[in-house]
Formats: sequence, C-alpha cells, structure tokens
Amino acid sequence: MTKLWSARKEAKRWAKANLQGKSLTNKDTGWEIDITGVGIDKALSKERLIPFKHIEAIRAISELIENAALSETRPDRDNDPHIKNIHIFYAPLEIDGKLHSAKITVKEFGSGNRFYDHSPTEIEKPAGPRAEDTLAGSASRPPQQAYTVSLEDLLRNVKTSEDN
Repeated sequence: MTKLWSARKEAKRWAKANLQGKSLTNKDTGWEIDITGVGIDKALSKERLIPFKHIEAIRAISELIENAALSETRPDRDNDPHIKNIHIFYAPLEIDGKLHSAKITVKEFGSGNRFYDHSPTEIEKPAGPRAEDTLAGSASRPPQQAYTVSLEDLLRNVKTSEDN
C-alpha cells in the first residue's frame, strides 16, 4: 500500500463521514450546493499534478464552497441532458504555508447544485497585510495566514471554456 493510496483512502473516509449529505450556502451566489458521495468519489478518484495538496484540500471543501466566487457558467461539454449548467468557482486556500487558488466545479441539475470536483493551484501571495486566522469548520487544520486576495489574484493564468 503506497503512501498516496493510504492518504486518498483516509481522505475519502473522512469526507464521507464529515461532508456527505451536507448542503452549503455559497455567499457569492446565495445558492445551496449539496455534497454527495458521487462528488466526493470524483474529487478523490484520479491522479492529480499535486496529489497530496489535492487530498489535503478536501478537508477545506465546506469553507471553500461557502466563500468561493463564481467565475464561469457554461453548458456541460458532454451535453448531458440532466445537467443544466457547469459552474466554476474560485477561492483562496493556504496549504503548507503556500497560497493556492482552489477551483471548485459545481454541476447544476434540475434538482439543485452539486459539488463535483476541486483543484488547488499554487499562486503567488499578494503583497499586503496579513493576520493569523483559523478557518472555522469540522476539519482540524493548523492556523492559516489571512491575506487580502482579489478575484484577479485567484484567476491569474486561469483558462476558461472561452479560451479553448
């Protein structure tokens, strides 16, 4: 059993126990976003460029969903008739002292919005004031450095569906 496999298995166990079945309100849109077992399985299913950071980020999904800013809404690329739209959100996330732009993918169905996936990408910390802060939530994490991060900071170098 590899260290990565064990970490992914533990993250999935934690997420199913602590996140599955929750409905969270995104502050930017006011939308309720449900966390389902399908979303958890998808979010932790495949190889990633930075797998341990991706796995660690699952513990912050509640805060990320609640605080993320909507960046893009587009149709489903596979034209699934059950999916009304795909919504892409971004939120700041600090992992191991490094700032990341966390992309959150939400699928909109006739019955509501469901978390589908997440992906942290390291970004440069903005210059400016910072303070010790701890994100609220059920996940036990070390204190985070709070930075003033603009949407522009989060979206720098992000490609949208219109860029393809």
